[in-house]
Amino acid sequence: MPKEYKPLLDDSEIIMYNKGRFPLQLDIPSSSTLTKEEIITILEISSWGEKPIYPCQIKNSSVLIPRRNSITKSGVELEALEITGIGYTNNQGPRAEFIPPDKSNSLEETSEKEGAIMVAKRDRFDYKKPSYGPKGTYTPKELKKIIDKTTLADTLKLTELVVPHIEAYGRYSDLDNKKGYSGFIVIPHPSIDSKDANKDAQKWIRKNYSPMYPKLTKLMKGLRELHEKGYAHLDPWLYNAHFVDGKFYLKKWENIVKLNDILVANWRNRAMDVMWPTDNCIILFMETFFPIPNVMCSDRFQLAKQDLMKKVISFSLEDYLGNGKVNLGGLFIIDNDEKKIRALAEIIGPDISAELMKTKFHI
Repeated sequence: MPKEYKPLLDDSEIIMYNKGRFPLQLDIPSSSTLTKEEIITILEISSWGEKPIYPCQIKNSSVLIPRRNSITKSGVELEALEITGIGYTNNQGPRAEFIPPDKSNSLEETSEKEGAIMVAKRDRFDYKKPSYGPKGTYTPKELKKIIDKTTLADTLKLTELVVPHIEAYGRYSDLDNKKGYSGFIVIPHPSIDSKDANKDAQKWIRKNYSPMYPKLTKLMKGLRELHEKGYAHLDPWLYNAHFVDGKFYLKKWENIVKLNDILVANWRNRAMDVMWPTDNCIILFMETFFPIPNVMCSDRFQLAKQDLMKKVISFSLEDYLGNGKVNLGGLFIIDNDEKKIRALAEIIGPDISAELMKTKFHI
């Protein structure tokens, strides 16, 4: 039998499963909407039992399975489940194969800032990145962080953004990594055929850039609501979201931070949330219309990029601040991320602070 672990969420039902290749413990929180049939399917897939005969999709390090009955959350229909942490794709293209987790360090050959999450402190930027990351699974610390932070985000009851909840989480006692057991999570997903917002944006941009603006409006309003609740996401890139039923279903909440009373840090963390999806759109546009590498050094490319940055950043800020035209100064010609965030924060900050003062003193 697999080793029994203490639940990471209160009131969780514990299932010990000793079939398949890897015995495991599956915890089902009391808030879960899983059916008995779905739980059996999750157990069979995550234990690496017999090859499943039911439909599923492999996407990078996740397995997507359809639900018999969809659920609706904040007006968004979620027709599938996403299981992450039970393996990974070892290649790209037709020869790609989904294989069990590997304890080797997937971060060993990456630079200090590559894949790191940027967070603003009082007088500096920190880059949050673990020194060790096993392939295709989570360490005990990572699993707990994902569960705690996702649950926190779900309790904020946002109306503009849709937040996943933890349907289940599991731990392998015989499939360990250098930090302890290997863990996985199960969350709702739009559908097994759903494309992330980054892929949707590529499609919108190829047709005409203008369809992207109303989507950015939705995202900026959602991020502003999140900030008003006192938190910043820090990782709202479009590949971490899906645009479904007119709303953004935003994932990857494990890096959410509380906005504190240190104004400079507060402004800069807000600015990062505005900047990352905006930069994402600009990068996609430039890659679509300037696909040849040597063109990127041309004057035409640089002018086009600056013009686009000016339009998209202005649009995003106007939606975020909700007060009409903004003066960007020279923001759109800055290429360094830290400098750009500082400049963007100086635009966002005074407006936000004035609004907070009015609320605090009932002006």
